[in-house]
Amino acid sequence: MAKKFGDDVLIYSWMRNRNTLEFIGIWEQLHNPDFKGLEFETFRNQAGLNSFSLTPRKWIEATGAIGFQSRAGRYGGGTYAHKDIAFEFGSWLSPEFKLYLIKEFQRLAADLRKAFPGMEGLSSRNLLSMKLLAAAFPEGEIAKQPVSQLPWGHIIRLLQMVKESAARDFYIQQTITQGWSRSILEIQIEQQLQLRLGQAQNNFPR
Repeated sequence: MAKKFGDDVLIYSWMRNRNTLEFIGIWEQLHNPDFKGLEFETFRNQAGLNSFSLTPRKWIEATGAIGFQSRAGRYGGGTYAHKDIAFEFGSWLSPEFKLYLIKEFQRLAADLRKAFPGMEGLSSRNLLSMKLLAAAFPEGEIAKQPVSQLPWGHIIRLLQMVKESAARDFYIQQTITQGWSRSILEIQIEQQLQLRLGQAQNNFPR
């Protein structure tokens, strides 16, 4: 894809962007149980600095990422990425490509509304959120998992604000048990309740 617009320098420029790092980091957290979160945080803190640079190979070696493949060789060599990441890169690379993806989601939403005329919530934005939900909770039917007990607005904020599955599970359970509103949930996430509770428990004498 990059070859049509230049060379691999475009990929390196894209990966220096903080928004890009957050996207590929979240993707790895959702799909890669061996992803090294601490190394990801180091890169994210450096993003935006003039001295910061990042290549796919460096990203793979440091974090154990699986979303990229960096192959050497005259034939078949180059940088390859999972389709989710490739679509994100394409959206950054070409406004026309981004508009094409938006149009396709809008078309899908229209088709679903036509097929299920009595069903609400089939906007293109909600379809994207549903895709994130399915990726975040791949184990079995979502309806049988605790997250299904939360209102849709709570679920969206959890997906946006909490990237680690263990932390998400903690906030889901706390929201169900405590009956938190969405604003209270947001406050508890921002104040990192799960970390504060863990620290409090560790302070008890043994």
